[in-house]
Amino acid sequence: IAQRNIISMTSNYRIFDALRGGENSKLSKKAGHYIGKLRRDKVSCYTLYDSSREKRQLAAFVYDIPSLVSQVKEGQPPRKMQA
Repeated sequence: IAQRNIISMTSNYRIFDALRGGENSKLSKKAGHYIGKLRRDKVSCYTLYDSSREKRQLAAFVYDIPSLVSQVKEGQPPRKMQA
């Protein structure tokens, strides 16, 4: 489950594991559900950081944004993503 961090000016999401704990337990960092943070670093790049204090980078997701001219000509094509 991803939860958007409303306070931040950039796109940051907290990633939680819904299977830990019970069905009715509240998702929080202290309860042990927290996996890490998905942060938008650039216009087309998201990085997944783990929950440790060192903030190790676990994965990066980069997607290709088509140019404005090609969007107008061909419509909105699907984005190409690489992990």
